[in-house]
Amino acid sequence: MVDSLEWWVPSVAEIPDEWLAIVRQQKAMGQDAGRWEGQYVAQLLWQRGIRDPNQLAGFLNPKAYQPSSSFALGEEMQRAVNRLARAQQQGEQVMIWGDFDVDGITATAVLREGLEQFFSADNLTYFIPNRFTEPHGLSIAGIDALSDCSLIIAGGAGSPNVREIEYAKRLGMDVIVVDHYPADRPPRSP
Repeated sequence: MVDSLEWWVPSVAEIPDEWLAIVRQQKAMGQDAGRWEGQYVAQLLWQRGIRDPNQLAGFLNPKAYQPSSSFALGEEMQRAVNRLARAQQQGEQVMIWGDFDVDGITATAVLREGLEQFFSADNLTYFIPNRFTEPHGLSIAGIDALSDCSLIIAGGAGSPNVREIEYAKRLGMDVIVVDHYPADRPPRSP
């Protein structure tokens, strides 16, 4: 048990006056911005590593936001897309495995809405564990219940579930993990 908790708060970085002026100018073009709001926005962007004036429009004006290509995420994205395309072409059973927390439910909804454009209702389903009786993330018991599934897409879950992913692979299932946590995150308890 932890005797005391200590917050870690990053120190406030000094932002150049030029950066503050650029942010205020960009912000004012999109909407009315008070003096202090511009300073807080400039500080936040600077501390998050957004320091290129060409990037500002997308952060300060939702209409100017240009998402990057999903393939900018690297080789793993290309492999995931190829696996999904094969599943669609071969009429495989695909399971979206969500989680019962907000990111898991949101991921499940977004994945389902997107994948419904490519998979029939007969080939695409989803599962969200019961928060009172099942753990976060993938589980051996849940995988055992998916006997006809060949592809699991873990949305908002799966990063710490190496044992369960290896188990699914031994059963002939592939797993695509779509999560925002690092793989070395310790598993959460139910």
